[in-house]
Amino acid sequence: MNIPPDVKKIMDQIETAGYEVYIVGGSIRDQLLNKETKDYDLATSAEPNEIKKIFENDKIMDYGEKHGTIAIYRRGRVYEITTYRVEEGYTDGRRPDSVKFVKQLNSDLSRRDFTINAIAMNKNGEIIDPHGGIKDFNEGVIRAVGDPVDRFREDSLRMLRAVRFASNLDFKIEKSTFLAIKSNCDLLSVHKISGERILNELKEIIINPGGFSLLHKLNLLQVILPEIYKNNVIEQIKKAFSNREKTNKTIPWAIIFHYITRGIDKKSAKIDIERIMMSLPGLGNNFIQYVTILAVYTKINEEFLRIHSNASIYRWIAGLKKELVKIKKYQITDLIEDLFKLNELCYQLVIDVKNYYKLKSEILRIAKFPELNLPVDGHDAKKIGYKGNSIARLITQWKLMYRRNPDWKKDDLYLYADLIKNNYVLESGKIREDLSENQPLFTTEENDAVIKEINRLNRLIRSQNNICIMCINYQEYLSSPKSKLKDNNLFIVQDILFDKITSKDKRDQMISFNMDSFIDILLEVEFKSDNMNYFIVSDDETLQKQVSEFLMKKLA
Repeated sequence: MNIPPDVKKIMDQIETAGYEVYIVGGSIRDQLLNKETKDYDLATSAEPNEIKKIFENDKIMDYGEKHGTIAIYRRGRVYEITTYRVEEGYTDGRRPDSVKFVKQLNSDLSRRDFTINAIAMNKNGEIIDPHGGIKDFNEGVIRAVGDPVDRFREDSLRMLRAVRFASNLDFKIEKSTFLAIKSNCDLLSVHKISGERILNELKEIIINPGGFSLLHKLNLLQVILPEIYKNNVIEQIKKAFSNREKTNKTIPWAIIFHYITRGIDKKSAKIDIERIMMSLPGLGNNFIQYVTILAVYTKINEEFLRIHSNASIYRWIAGLKKELVKIKKYQITDLIEDLFKLNELCYQLVIDVKNYYKLKSEILRIAKFPELNLPVDGHDAKKIGYKGNSIARLITQWKLMYRRNPDWKKDDLYLYADLIKNNYVLESGKIREDLSENQPLFTTEENDAVIKEINRLNRLIRSQNNICIMCINYQEYLSSPKSKLKDNNLFIVQDILFDKITSKDKRDQMISFNMDSFIDILLEVEFKSDNMNYFIVSDDETLQKQVSEFLMKKLA
């Protein structure tokens, strides 16, 4: 086994001073697992004052001297050196009433919790294993040192440590140790173990797929989270846990609290979750709020998954963003990823819903968009004739187009609104009843055509510094020509976009262009000939020629 030079040097100094010293604790487990070891703990026959004398030239931290531990700081790392000891009396079931320093390594190893933690190694890599820890390790067994009941009565938190080791290492708990935990699980509450100490173990347990089930088998859940038994959801939680591999720390908490509060309204669920999680100090407010959001939003509506529109996606994302306002640490994309993962684990909808991952990808794409500073709002929609439910639909469509064309101005969005209005809005100002809320107003191909055409027109308009009049609904222009056609800077467009983007049936429903009506509009306009520029954009060469000739005569 490899021992770093700095650790060997410390051990040499202690031995040179005439004392025993061994590596103990988690570093030996790491070596057995072929894992990189970050921390090396040393046990020695030297007492604290003798340790301090040996390392008088090093920076010393004696915060644990009462219990025999002296820490030295060397080359950017801290090394804890603890005197061999035995412990006496555990009145509170959490910590020894007193410790007694001894000179025998075996006495020190006998006080430890489990055999795999009661192993020592000298600087040459030789193992001292009086309790068969290596054998248990090789067989994948967690076994208490000595009488397991005595070990758990000394410190009841050891029961959770047993579960942590078993779930993290994928080991089994030896039968007598298992039964001792199960029959003494109430010691956690009798000893009044702090929520913070319980939490430190619990966080490591539930991130492993088998951890929750083991807590349940040992009756420890009844003590730690009694609320979990109220809704008869143990088997559902176990199934959700069994569907996953080791995952991030938020998912398991969200699974548990989703099922604990399932069936009650979101407001009550949030109160209950926060109350329970607050009883485990150390989770932090941000984490608690994030898990709460995950838990109450876990079940994604099946209808939304099957039949969705950009409008419904935007509403769903907006609702989630509103929940995240006070939690700065987490991003909307993290929340969406976690919600879909939870949905898969708890409801397995992924195997039932067509295009599930395509939808997830689209939602994540939309969620990444920055917040919009839309130059139009509901007042603008009303101004151009929209009413009722059509206003919200228009604003959603505006957002979609503005995200794709952030350089668009208010006039551009008005033009797009005219397209929608001409095709889908009734004279009452409301969306046609035969269009469901989830039906997109334009196909992707139609939207692309609209964007292309509006951009083309506006490039021409802006390059000439003139005003665009989009003659889509000519009856509207007939009713108020002077407000539409400016008398000092005229721009006339006869290009009907629907000719390019809609079917014949839709074209037949449109108001056909009438040249006489158009001439009537022009006749009512008071022209000023000074510095007048006019442009005609049309695919109809005959019309272009007629209007051009008319204007030239008018302006002559």
